[in-house]
Amino acid sequence: FMLTGTAYMESKCKDDVELLKQLKGGAKLYRESLVMNFVNIEILGTMTYYITIVYCCHKGLTFLEQLQSIFGILVIEGALYTLIHKAFHEHRNLYWMHSFHHKFKTIILPSTACAVSVFEFCFAYMLPITVGSYIMKADRVSAVLATVIIGAANVVIHTPSFLDQGKKIPEIFVTTEDHFRHHRLVTTDYSAPLFHFERMLGTVDSKKVKRV
Repeated sequence: FMLTGTAYMESKCKDDVELLKQLKGGAKLYRESLVMNFVNIEILGTMTYYITIVYCCHKGLTFLEQLQSIFGILVIEGALYTLIHKAFHEHRNLYWMHSFHHKFKTIILPSTACAVSVFEFCFAYMLPITVGSYIMKADRVSAVLATVIIGAANVVIHTPSFLDQGKKIPEIFVTTEDHFRHHRLVTTDYSAPLFHFERMLGTVDSKKVKRV
């Protein structure tokens, strides 16, 4: 599902893909990003799905309990990702796991969402979902739906065509503009892919950050 959705959104960004390929080393970088998408989503994602469903999920949840689990997973995943992501940037001995993702500075594509190292995918992407599923005592349905929401949001914040939609989205959420700004400035907007915890906590005002 994730690869199919990413491929569809990528097909809408053909001009940006060509621009990336024209940059020095851009064609190689793009090929590497596609390989990492396959490895991360199809291989590591499948393994994590099995572990989460078998060892972390429960059965017999009511509809209301499923909704609570989904919301809880989204919050826990977002909070953990924000902390891990910020740690990548603030500690040089961790940044190597995140550096590949930041090779995409000015031209960012839907496939950039999962163009990360296997270490980042495991620790920053998958682990927070598994922990959230365990804490919320999710069942298979709620864990899968939460993962789909997270994955879709991640693709959206890496898709250029959504850049002009920020004003329509409540400030508690991460916008595509927020995340593109992070790729340019790297010292702000660590939250992703759904809730903007820094803005909610008042630790950053993205509207005051100048574009560069």
